[in-house]
Amino acid sequence: SIGGVKKLAPQRLLLFKLLQAYGFNETTVDDIIASLDKHAGRVFESLTGHVLVLDRDKLMIAKHQTQQIEPLTIMPDDKTLTYGGFKLGILHDDEPLIIKNNPLAVAVDSAHLVYPLTVRNWQQSDHFFPLGMKGKKKLSDFFISLKIPLHKKNAIPLMVNGNGDVIWVGGYRLDERYKVTDNTKKVTIFELLPLGGS
Repeated sequence: SIGGVKKLAPQRLLLFKLLQAYGFNETTVDDIIASLDKHAGRVFESLTGHVLVLDRDKLMIAKHQTQQIEPLTIMPDDKTLTYGGFKLGILHDDEPLIIKNNPLAVAVDSAHLVYPLTVRNWQQSDHFFPLGMKGKKKLSDFFISLKIPLHKKNAIPLMVNGNGDVIWVGGYRLDERYKVTDNTKKVTIFELLPLGGS
């Protein structure tokens, strides 16, 4: 915790000893200490491929993801695809069902889908209409409200309609405009299955 780091004495020496194993040098440790009272979001990189993120009340260390996950295109007849650390299953059904208690699966009204769909990382300009909420919300604000750590945001699959709408923030929230209603004739079910131990 940042509070814990501030209480270290001698701070510089002990923090350096903690971070040395992750490849951070003394100069970077000085920069980290100087940033403790600044706004969250600062990212520091080490020589061994680790990143330290100054999050809201914590210092978080993660292995740096050097490669950006390539966007994935979904066509109407696709059944199974792989994106990042997930296998994505797609099922079309004539029953207007709603999936509950499984954040990694969602049913959408097929009539609103414009192919090809895209699965990609989030971008600063992204916004959507979160299910159950009134109005539009920037995705960056949505992530902040859920306290999702900065280094985890890039791994979240974002399903985007052919018209540019965000349909689903994978594992988190469906867009209100794509939910199943009493008028739904056909649904498309998307399910994310983590690969390996992700």
